[in-house]
Amino acid sequence: MEQKEKHQATKAKKQGMLKEFFGNQLKEMLYIENKSLELMQEMEENCYTEELEDAINEHRHQTEKQVKRLKKCFRLIEVEPEEKKSVIIDNLLNESQAILKEASNSSRSKDALIIIAAQKLEHFEIAMYNGLIQLALTMGKEDVAELLEKNYHEEYDSECLLNSIGEEKLFIEDEESQT
Repeated sequence: MEQKEKHQATKAKKQGMLKEFFGNQLKEMLYIENKSLELMQEMEENCYTEELEDAINEHRHQTEKQVKRLKKCFRLIEVEPEEKKSVIIDNLLNESQAILKEASNSSRSKDALIIIAAQKLEHFEIAMYNGLIQLALTMGKEDVAELLEKNYHEEYDSECLLNSIGEEKLFIEDEESQT
């Protein structure tokens, strides 16, 4: 009987540690999404083409919904929804802001630079959501995983749209420079 109780105590401790780690990762994701909202506003104001501006605007609205879903995840796992600073995202955001300042004010090349900066951010968010989904499933929190999957798919779709716009705009820029 004593062995069984030790095993259960060890299992409970591991689950507690996993919940704490998961909560910390959610807090970091909340920070990332809120910082992304700030950057997207800045990117949107600096777009050269209306198509990219519209895509970023649409993703900004999706991100607002993603933040709401994240807060719901916090409620479902009974963790206080707060942000945890992410050094990685801060570096990406600083780099993105530097890119915005470096690009010329009225050219397609500025859009190309905005797309590259946004893609870096999207890749990181996709990776974070993928990890969070796997953790939620490991913890048996299918309801949380389902919410995170919605965010994951929106991030993935946004990244695909950026690729499409980027390929089209970079190709046009390249053709224009050759004539």
